[in-house]
Amino acid sequence: MIQMKQLRVNDKRRRANLISMQQFQVDILRSFMCSSTSALRNALNPKVCKLWRELAYHNSLWTSLSLKNMKVYDWERLGEFLLKVGSRGIDLRKMVFVKDRDTTWSEVISVSPKFTYLRKIQLPRVSGPVLSDLISCCPQLEILNSPLTTTPVDATTLGKVPNLKELRLKTGLGLLKIESGLKPLESLSGSLTSLSLLTVSGLADCDYDSIGTLTNLEHIELGDCTEAPLTIFKTLSDLLKLQRIRLEKGSVGENISKLQKSDNLRQLELIDFHVLPGFRTGLAGVDNIRKLLIIPTYKDEVARSNTEIIEGVTSNLKHLESFYLGVTNEWLEAMAMVIGDKQKHKAPGDRECFPVEKGDRVEYISLPGLYRRICREMPGSKVKVLKMSAGATCKQFIRSLDK
Repeated sequence: MIQMKQLRVNDKRRRANLISMQQFQVDILRSFMCSSTSALRNALNPKVCKLWRELAYHNSLWTSLSLKNMKVYDWERLGEFLLKVGSRGIDLRKMVFVKDRDTTWSEVISVSPKFTYLRKIQLPRVSGPVLSDLISCCPQLEILNSPLTTTPVDATTLGKVPNLKELRLKTGLGLLKIESGLKPLESLSGSLTSLSLLTVSGLADCDYDSIGTLTNLEHIELGDCTEAPLTIFKTLSDLLKLQRIRLEKGSVGENISKLQKSDNLRQLELIDFHVLPGFRTGLAGVDNIRKLLIIPTYKDEVARSNTEIIEGVTSNLKHLESFYLGVTNEWLEAMAMVIGDKQKHKAPGDRECFPVEKGDRVEYISLPGLYRRICREMPGSKVKVLKMSAGATCKQFIRSLDK
């Protein structure tokens, strides 16, 4: 009887010790989760105790790996490590190159077949051919972010990534050319939900037709829409899952009315867009949009374009949660030179004016006055009238303005 009691006591102690050990391991994992990549790297050192080293390899700590400010001397070993811990994402932005870029990318591509578990890659400055080679070795990718790509880019390779959900291509300077057009992306119609092609130029009508086949798109960003067909808004309206549209460097008029059928559309950003007559009437019925950002550019009839915007928005889009209107410093300076002596007697803050039509004459409204007018007409909306340099228009996003 005494022996049985002693056995039960010992069993309870073992269970208590096991629970205590498990809790200790959980506590260590939690502390590792709050640690930097460099701290975790130290925990992998063979000189560290076995328990700590085993926990440091736990895949929950390496779901995504950032190489920011890190130096990689052996890409082969890194590939083996990614394979061992099952990392699903890697961020190569701001990593420190220990060799020249061409040699480094050759080494990365040589080990990329070991990126078996990777679903997301974020890249630093990379050439189009290197990007194609890397993608070819990672057909399992779901998210690709390459914001500093250099021309040319071959879309054929992109079309061979069957599970790609998010694609962002951009260049740091100048414009980005995509060889073979966007037709290869049609094969991604079943998976692609987010497409960002800012700074991409040279898109033809057939490329916009290809975009129209991507029926699962929820977010789209297109740069340099100067050659976009008048039917661009009709094409986008057929993508019934779209929630956000950003277009740059194009023109818009009554054709914006086509967006009425986009029931899920909530955000619209028109950057460096020339507003044509008919925009005001085209906005009637576009009551699905909740947030709107417009930064107009001008060719002629400045007052008419401004009137189309202000009266169109304040009359037809009173339901907006947010309305952001941007003008450039260069345009304001040009307007000040045109108006000349008419504004000299006003306070400095009121000299920057925004011309609009009032009957058969032109009225010059100060930017503070314009802000107050819009707020009166749209009391339930968040309103901002923004000033920026011409080079900063492409840096304005609703997500940042909402903060």
